[in-house]
Amino acid sequence: MKTRSPRQCRERYRNYLNPNIEHSEWTKEEDQKILYHYSQFGNQWKKISEFLPGRTGNSIRNRYHSLVRQHQRIEQYKMKSIPQPQPQTQSYQSNELPPEQNIQLPQFMQQLFIPMDNIFFDQSSNTIVE
Repeated sequence: MKTRSPRQCRERYRNYLNPNIEHSEWTKEEDQKILYHYSQFGNQWKKISEFLPGRTGNSIRNRYHSLVRQHQRIEQYKMKSIPQPQPQTQSYQSNELPPEQNIQLPQFMQQLFIPMDNIFFDQSSNTIVE
């Protein structure tokens, strides 16, 4: 092809044209696996793709960011529909950080992660067992 470099052709085949790639709708189980493995490996999409046969690292990354955006939109909608309380000033000691400066995951990210108390991952079949 004259409009694409060899690298672009190779990447297009690996990420889109390869017949082994799964193009079906994402399932809830796949979404849970993405969130679970993201909590384990961070943004190592290639490594996460090992647990989702037929899905590429690119498609997993895109799905993850789609889930985050979707959740943010839902949270924004909820915040608009709930009346906001008037801010109150609170005192704290000089050696403490004010509560809003404590380092935590953002609330929307905390809700994305699945409580793993009663969920187990079966590596032999790459499935989540409850």
